[in-house]
Amino acid sequence: MTLDFLSGLLLAAVVLIGGGYLASIVLAEPLKARLEASRARRGERPAKPERPAKPAPGANDHLIGAAGRVVDRDEASGEIRVRIGMERWRARVSAPGAAVPPVGAEVEVKAVNGRVLEVDEKRGDRTETPAEPGAAIRSAPSGPETPSPND
Repeated sequence: MTLDFLSGLLLAAVVLIGGGYLASIVLAEPLKARLEASRARRGERPAKPERPAKPAPGANDHLIGAAGRVVDRDEASGEIRVRIGMERWRARVSAPGAAVPPVGAEVEVKAVNGRVLEVDEKRGDRTETPAEPGAAIRSAPSGPETPSPND
């Protein structure tokens, strides 16, 4: 075997493989269309289109009851972004017709629907805080004042 024969054999292999690859690209769509048409004539269901993977059922259920804070909102669509821990989640208000909470509001997760959280604004009992930081809260004396012995 000579070198010319081997190089010719290699060239033929490259041409055949490359030609087969190009033919598969060109003919793939028409073949798919013919296959779908023949399935429809036989009454078979068409193949399902590919969808993005959904999280496993219950994969994010651990978030129910978690508290978060609204970091962004879109009043037109009713969609908000909520930060829970170090993660940001898409969310919506769980009660239909409820107002969208403002940015900075604390919310609680009520349900998880795929990758979207359903939240309600947290409304806990609010305690009064002093007007100035570090100011002490003074209470009224509980009984009559007794004079000290040094008076």
